[in-house]
Amino acid sequence: MVHGLRASYSNGHYPQTITAFSGKLFWRRKMNGQTTPIGMNLSASAEKRHDMVSQSMEALEHFAYRALYVLNLKNDEVVVVCIKVDSQWRDIVDMLMPETNWQQWRDKGQEPVARGSAMFRLCHILAQRLPDITDVLLERPPDGKVKCIALDEGGCTVYEIVPIQKSV
Repeated sequence: MVHGLRASYSNGHYPQTITAFSGKLFWRRKMNGQTTPIGMNLSASAEKRHDMVSQSMEALEHFAYRALYVLNLKNDEVVVVCIKVDSQWRDIVDMLMPETNWQQWRDKGQEPVARGSAMFRLCHILAQRLPDITDVLLERPPDGKVKCIALDEGGCTVYEIVPIQKSV
């Protein structure tokens, strides 16, 4: 299944390998493959977020499915998130998942990652902190897809994912 990567923000700059930019950044990339547009590579920080989302994809697809088909939310009312806990986004993690014991993952030698769903209002909060991608954050996802926001120390990447029922 191909998922659309919509934009990448990395410390205020788009990956330096982009030679043409026309308002929005569009390309296709297989979540388990290495396809990118001709002549374009992801920045190292965007690649880390991509890997974080890839490893979490089954849960993210299920969260999107549950939001749309169990909670009956519209795709412009909900987003799914994948956030590196030990990053500049810790305040967002604590807002979405208060009092979570992240130390148990650190004790196992893992980097904790917060995954879940949030109301679309989160996009407005993030747009204030990431003005370079405000349009992408606030844009309504296409029918049949849910916006997925990946955050880590290097910035933010916005995906559109297809909701799929899974047993997580």
